[in-house]
Amino acid sequence: MAKNDTSDGDQNDTHEGAGVDSAPPEVPKVTPTGDTDDGDPEITNEPDTGDTETETETGSDPAEPAADQPPEQAIVMKRGPFGRFADWLRSHKKASVLLGLLLIIIILGALPWTRYPILGSFYKQTMNFALTDSDTHKPVSNASLSIAGKTVQTDGQGRASIKAPVGSKTVTITKKYYQTLTQKVFVPIRKPAATNLVVKATGRQVPVTVTNKISGKPLENAVVKVLDADAKTDKDGHATLVVPADKATQSVTVTASGFNTLTAQLQVTTETVAANTFAMTPSGSVYFLSNLSGKLDVVKTSLDGSDRKTVLAGTGKEDRQTTLLLASRDWKYLALLANRDGADKLYLIDTSNDALTTMDEGANVGFQAKGWSNDTFIYTVDRQSVPSWQSGQTVLKSYNAASKKLNQLDQTAGSGSSALDSVHEFYGDVYIFPKGEIVFEKGMNAGPAHPGGLSGQQVTLQSINDDGSGKKTIKTFPVPEASFTTYINAVTVPDGPSSLYTQDPYTSTTFYEYEDGQFKVDSSMTGQKFFAPYSNYLLSPNGSQTFWSETRDGKSVLFAGDSKGENGKQIASLSDYNSFGWYGENYVLATKNNSELYILPVNGSVQPLKISDYYRSGGFIKGYGGGYGGF
Repeated sequence: MAKNDTSDGDQNDTHEGAGVDSAPPEVPKVTPTGDTDDGDPEITNEPDTGDTETETETGSDPAEPAADQPPEQAIVMKRGPFGRFADWLRSHKKASVLLGLLLIIIILGALPWTRYPILGSFYKQTMNFALTDSDTHKPVSNASLSIAGKTVQTDGQGRASIKAPVGSKTVTITKKYYQTLTQKVFVPIRKPAATNLVVKATGRQVPVTVTNKISGKPLENAVVKVLDADAKTDKDGHATLVVPADKATQSVTVTASGFNTLTAQLQVTTETVAANTFAMTPSGSVYFLSNLSGKLDVVKTSLDGSDRKTVLAGTGKEDRQTTLLLASRDWKYLALLANRDGADKLYLIDTSNDALTTMDEGANVGFQAKGWSNDTFIYTVDRQSVPSWQSGQTVLKSYNAASKKLNQLDQTAGSGSSALDSVHEFYGDVYIFPKGEIVFEKGMNAGPAHPGGLSGQQVTLQSINDDGSGKKTIKTFPVPEASFTTYINAVTVPDGPSSLYTQDPYTSTTFYEYEDGQFKVDSSMTGQKFFAPYSNYLLSPNGSQTFWSETRDGKSVLFAGDSKGENGKQIASLSDYNSFGWYGENYVLATKNNSELYILPVNGSVQPLKISDYYRSGGFIKGYGGGYGGF
């Protein structure tokens, strides 16, 4: 058959033997299977699986295409991960809002111009500043430093630390007689190095030095003030005070924690002069007896002897040999043994208010002070109205100054019908150990007509706590049978603040040591060492140190050691000083010629500073370590 070409290019194809026209090309089916990256449907050429029906113009079975028919192609739309994520966001609206905010914060945090304003709203960093004078290059103390609405003061080293939000900030420095400084600083996220700032003085810069009057050491953080200008000393005790230059001198006030306030005259000069070195006295008062008025008064002064005051004026009836003033280790309480109105009494003075109260009194009694056991005073009472052959002629007592409680610790026992045939106890030495233990001797005495003397009796060394508890007998020394002795006791000597030696009263070669609750024979002790001069070891207020004096080459040497009186270090050379007591843990009190009171640092770095002359009575307490002023 011939083909007929048309002018418009259309073709009519015929197939020989077909009998019918061929079917037109099948249009591909578009199947949505999900979004692609660009959101357009994905077109696939995969054959139809028969999930949907396919219509043909010929009505022929689609399962059997013509032999020359190409496989059917289907367009399938698939959804990618972003599409699925979009679906998730649409179904989780709250989470999508939070994620959106987080994304915005991350984006803004990545930009330098938005990062710090955002972080600064919740994150701060500590900034350290060091402030110096532009002319002297020395630290500027007590200057006000303000940043981000907060203000701090520079210390004696010109340093200050302050927390500020991160980012660019403005710091402002103000101080009297200095130009105000305003400067931009950057507060970084990481901890920065110190920022150095320099200020310009408008007044005269006066260098000053502040020292401890007792030790001579520089005093840090003392505040020196003139008019409305002030400065704080550095670790070397130095400060530069800027004051008006219109006067040659100015009144200056110096204050420091733990020291008495000092008022003096400042020389207005830029030179370093001795007149502008100020020595401050540690706060506190020391008490002592004085007969400067012609009577025995209780007097107190500051530690350098200034600010002298009479605490208790004497009545004129005081016995100059028996009147005694003893201070507790912390100087909170004073025990005064005195005859102020015709009879001996024990008085308590509370140094917090200098109030006077009576501890003990009575008719026909005599008191013997033994010393302080912390806040408890120990003493004995001789009852002259009780005969020797009756119990209770002498009583060992304690008085707690804090609770005002009086305790009877022990009393002597006696037997017989008269002084001639009596047998009775008496107290020997009484020792006060650091932890409230009171150790005392009890000897025996028999009347001349008592048959057999003291045969069958015993001498004891006993112990009891200062509140009356824990009483025990440390050692008993029985009097040998058929002994006609009428007087015997155990001789003891101190060996440090918490131990003592005892000689057996019946053998001159046996010696014992009592320490830490243990009583044992000391074979190294000899009679020569036992009867050699001993020292009184004075405990510091907290009990960690001791202070004592020893005689060498006819002169006294001062020592400070540990709590047991060992490992002593010499703190004063050969002199006429003797130990008197402590004031706090850093200073010791010494006496000279039994009439002059001095204070010095415990390390002996400087010469003792005289406090005052004082009156020393004839009282002496053997082994006294419970307080100060007993010898």
